[in-house]
Amino acid sequence: MKKIGLAEAAIIAGTLVRILFWATTPVTGDATFHYNIAKYIADTYTIPSFEYVTGPNPFWWPPLFHILTALVYKITGILTLTPLLFGVAGLIAFSVFARKFYPKQAETATVILAFLPFHVYYSSIGYFETLMFLLAVAAFHFYFSYLKTASRRDFAYAILMSALSASTHYHGFIPLIAIGLHMLVKSDKKAVTFIVLGLLLSSPWYVRNYVVFGNPIWPKVWGGNFPGDTAVTHVTLRENVASLASPGKWGDVFFDFWIGAPNSGEDLKSNIAVGRSRLPLFDLFMMPWAAAIVAASAAAIWGAYRMRKKEILFPALVFITCLGPLVSNGLARMFVALFPFIVVYMADGYMGLKLKYKHILLAVALVSYIGGSYAYSLTYKQMRDPYIPFFKLMEEKIPQGANVVVPFNIQDCIYYSGRRCLRIGSTGGIPTPTQGTLDSILQDYDISYVCCSSLNWNALSASDKMICDRFNDAKLHINYIQGGIWGRCWVVN
Repeated sequence: MKKIGLAEAAIIAGTLVRILFWATTPVTGDATFHYNIAKYIADTYTIPSFEYVTGPNPFWWPPLFHILTALVYKITGILTLTPLLFGVAGLIAFSVFARKFYPKQAETATVILAFLPFHVYYSSIGYFETLMFLLAVAAFHFYFSYLKTASRRDFAYAILMSALSASTHYHGFIPLIAIGLHMLVKSDKKAVTFIVLGLLLSSPWYVRNYVVFGNPIWPKVWGGNFPGDTAVTHVTLRENVASLASPGKWGDVFFDFWIGAPNSGEDLKSNIAVGRSRLPLFDLFMMPWAAAIVAASAAAIWGAYRMRKKEILFPALVFITCLGPLVSNGLARMFVALFPFIVVYMADGYMGLKLKYKHILLAVALVSYIGGSYAYSLTYKQMRDPYIPFFKLMEEKIPQGANVVVPFNIQDCIYYSGRRCLRIGSTGGIPTPTQGTLDSILQDYDISYVCCSSLNWNALSASDKMICDRFNDAKLHINYIQGGIWGRCWVVN
C-alpha cells in the first residue's frame, strides 16, 4: 500500500478544515443574493435581470458561479455546496500545478494553502473567489505547459480556462490579460490569437449587459441606461489611481487576506471589538496570530527574493494586472490570481530558514492563522444567528405573494424568509420615498408589509430609517425581541 505523502495529508486535512468552516460560517453579505440568484436559475431555468430575487440591485455579474451553483443545487438539493467543492478542487489543482512547475516547494506550498485563511474562509461562503482561484490555477497550468511543449491543446485549454474565469466576475479577466501580456513580452505571435479568442468566448454576457444596461460592465465606471441607479459606482480615475499609494488601502488588503472573511480588512477594528466582547481570551489568541502573519509575510518576501532568477516576470505581470480592479476598493480578493505564486514564495521562504525545528514553527503558525480566521467565523455566526428567527417569523406570518419593504437588508430577507422583499431606489424596485411621498408610494406599488430590524441599523440611510420610524406607532404584525436585537413588521393599510 502506497504511503500517504505530506501533500496528500495536507489536502485531506485542508478538506476537513474547509468542511468545518462551511458548517459554521453563516450566509452573509453578497453570499445571500448570490444564492438567491442561483436558486432562481435552478427553479426557473432562466437568468434574472430586474427581478426582486437579485437583491438590492439588478443582476449584472457574469453568471458562471450562479449557473454552476444552480446545477449543483438541482443535483444535490444543497444550495450552499459549490464554494466548498470549488475550494477543495482548487487545493488539489494547486498541488498538481506546484508539483509540475515548482517541485521543490510543492509539498510545503500545499500544506500552507490547506490552512491559508483566505482560501479556507471563501471555501465556506457563497462568493466567486474559490471558483476564480481554481480557474486561474488551471489557466496558468495549461499556459506554463504550453511554454514548455508548444502544445496546441495546452494553448486551447489555457484560453478556455481564462475565458471561464472572465465569465465569473469582472476581475476574472486577470488571467487572460496577464497571459496575453506575457506572450507579448515574449514576442509570441499567438498573443493576439489568445487575447481575441479569450475575449470572444467570454463576450456573450458582456454583450447582454450592454443590451440590457447600456454598459458591458454595469454598474461600474458609468451608469449606461440607468445612470441614477443606486448600484452605479462613479469612479473618479485620478483619485482612485492615487489611492494605490495609500498605506491604509494596502493595510486593508493585507488584513483582508490574513483574516479571510470578506471586507475584514476594512472592518478589522469594529470586528475585533465585537470579538473581545463575545469571545473569552480573544486578545490572548490574537498575539500568536499577529506574530504568525508577520513571519509568513516575511517568508513570502524572502521567498520571492530567493526565486527572483526563476521566471518572476509572469507573477509580476499578474500583480500589475490586479492593480486595475484594486483602484476602486481595498479588497484582497482582487489578488486571487496572484495567490498561487504568493503561496509558493511563502513555501520557499520557509524552506530557506536555517532552523532545526522550523516544522514546529510552521505548525504553530498554521494553527494560529486558522484559529484567528475561525474566531471571525464564530463572531459573524453570533452576530447573524439571532436574526434568523425573525426572518422565519416573516416566512410564517406573511403570505408568499405579498410585497414587503425591508430597508437595506433586502437580500437577507429574501434568503432567510423566502418572501417578496422589494428593493428601494434601484431599477425594478420602488422609488426612494420621502416623508411626503412614502404613503402614496406604498399604495401605488401595492406594498402589504413594512419590516425593519436592528440588523445593520447603523448603516441605514436617513431615508431608510424614516420608513421604519413612520410605522413606530402603528399596530405590529410581528414583534421579535431577543436581548438587544429586534425585528418588527407592520401591515400597510
